[in-house]
Amino acid sequence: MSKNSKYAVWLVNKGQINPNFHYGPYVQDWWLQNFKISNNSRLTLPFRLNMSVITQINSHEFTLFIVNKPSNLLQPGFLCSVKEKIIDIYDTPSEAINSLYWELFETQTEHLGLAVFGFYNEEIVSEILTDILFFPLYIKVNNKITVVVSRISYSSREELLYAGSGYTSSLVMCRGSETYLILQQVLENHCSLRVFKGKIEIHQYVGETPTAVWIKYGMHQNKDHFALFGLKDLN
Repeated sequence: MSKNSKYAVWLVNKGQINPNFHYGPYVQDWWLQNFKISNNSRLTLPFRLNMSVITQINSHEFTLFIVNKPSNLLQPGFLCSVKEKIIDIYDTPSEAINSLYWELFETQTEHLGLAVFGFYNEEIVSEILTDILFFPLYIKVNNKITVVVSRISYSSREELLYAGSGYTSSLVMCRGSETYLILQQVLENHCSLRVFKGKIEIHQYVGETPTAVWIKYGMHQNKDHFALFGLKDLN
């Protein structure tokens, strides 16, 4: 892991865990799943909102930030600056650091954004994990579908496999060239399935059970709908 640990990184602000983002519709964008750190442990790590670090590269101090992405405030964006020079907000840490680095030094040398952000630094990793009460659960339905459970709640309702009001999960689905986010919830008196394209909610379906809402949606009719909700592990 030495190539990922070569950067001198100082944590300026560890940032915050915001329930609206880290456990919201785009939960999968705010966490690194199964991330291998320097001691070969595998962890789930958060992109904490407003986290900032200073990393020294070629005698320059690069300041990096995690912010909300302007085009969709529910997703994270990554910002990089050197002194007064600042770039646009990018989708990934690597895009943020490399865009500014290339502009400053006129070279195509690439830097691993997660390393520059300090995610291979055990002290920084320990700090950003200190106050997390719940980590998202990742349930693999098949080779193409992984359900992310972001909120857990229990009830005595056997027909819902004992899931309670507030239970929330999500998955990403592709139809042709389009990508959609599916947000699934168990509410007080019904189940809900909401379809997002980017930041826009384009459909919502309600029904008594996960099967009822998936039938209304009309997709994955041959799948186990309780598994798609993350309420059943088929493995």
